[in-house]
Amino acid sequence: MNRNLEIGHKKFMLNCAKANIGPMKSYQLFKESVGGLNNVGATAIDFKNFKRDLKAYIAGADAQMLIDKLFKKKQTCSAFHFDYDVDESDQLTRVFWCDPIAKKNYAMFGDLISFDATFNTNRYKMVFTPFTGVDNHRRCVTFAAGLLRREDVPSYRWLFNRFLDASMAIANPEVFPNTVHRLCMWHITNKITSKVDNELAKDQDFLTRLNSVIWSHYLEPEDWEKQWHEDAGAGEPNLFENYCGVPAPSVIKVLPPQPAHNKGSGKRIKSAKELQIEQSKKNKRLCRTCKELAYHDSRNCPMNTLT
Repeated sequence: MNRNLEIGHKKFMLNCAKANIGPMKSYQLFKESVGGLNNVGATAIDFKNFKRDLKAYIAGADAQMLIDKLFKKKQTCSAFHFDYDVDESDQLTRVFWCDPIAKKNYAMFGDLISFDATFNTNRYKMVFTPFTGVDNHRRCVTFAAGLLRREDVPSYRWLFNRFLDASMAIANPEVFPNTVHRLCMWHITNKITSKVDNELAKDQDFLTRLNSVIWSHYLEPEDWEKQWHEDAGAGEPNLFENYCGVPAPSVIKVLPPQPAHNKGSGKRIKSAKELQIEQSKKNKRLCRTCKELAYHDSRNCPMNTLT
């Protein structure tokens, strides 16, 4: 394992990974933040190996871990709504999710809905389909989101039906007024910083781990006391679990789709107009075959096909 990497290196790399920053860029950022190469305490190879270990931890269980994480969010917050679908090979084909903030946005600003299906940026070529709107400050707000493996009629019908199911839940308090009043967990957890030491109150990692223990409905008081004192970042498996939000599953029931590509990163699909604009910005070159200024050269000149 990475003997030269300390817990600070690992947490820094995991935070960079959340911002889609690779190991080499993470190494360079860490080097500059600590004041030079002599203060890093690890090599670029160590940073690469840690990213390798993270990929090995996830391996082919990313689809199952996504569903497990959505289930975990549902257990934590009953207002969280999600659904998914698999094909005959148990490969993930459709996902839909909507959190309480998105539902509140829809209740307040849902008179106009924008649906965009042009985002195609992941290795499985699943189309990201957000439902968005505009608030009273003219800022974009999200109502719900989904991922589709195929852009066909059944997939879009499934997605729109799930969106309607989630939006109907907003009217439930009006239809069923006999609701139960409970204490707000946000107000309770907001007072934690005034109850602990100043150093701990500023430690975001401590607050994150503490919240993960507080929000667990399945802990007995004794287990709660034991777990919140434990150091969640003691080893790499715990670090990876905290980063992914769920542990690596022992049984995989939902398989990831067949990858469309596994090198580089996907890009948004560009329209013909955008491609034409980009082409017009390029300088024309003198072709040695047709002796004209054009966007081609002697290797791909149209005159070559005539000879």
